[in-house]
Amino acid sequence: MGMDPTAHPVRAYRLRQTPPLKLGDLARRIGTTTANLSRIETGKQALSDALLPKIVAETGIPARELRPDLAKLFAAPEGGPGRPRSCAA
Repeated sequence: MGMDPTAHPVRAYRLRQTPPLKLGDLARRIGTTTANLSRIETGKQALSDALLPKIVAETGIPARELRPDLAKLFAAPEGGPGRPRSCAA
């Protein structure tokens, strides 16, 4: 059972545009090949660190949606920033 071809955030973005944005057009805008972007959309190739900011800038898709592994990598540790510390009395 393969990945749903519309599941990748980049593909979903392209298809929501009116008219739908062609794969080749987006590939040119971000400086890659149509074949490379197709492999990324189908999950056959990981999204590289070099293409990530280009896709974010072009599509507005948050990086955490494109690369969930990065969100986990940079997550605050337990009790880290934004979490109240317990006060000892």
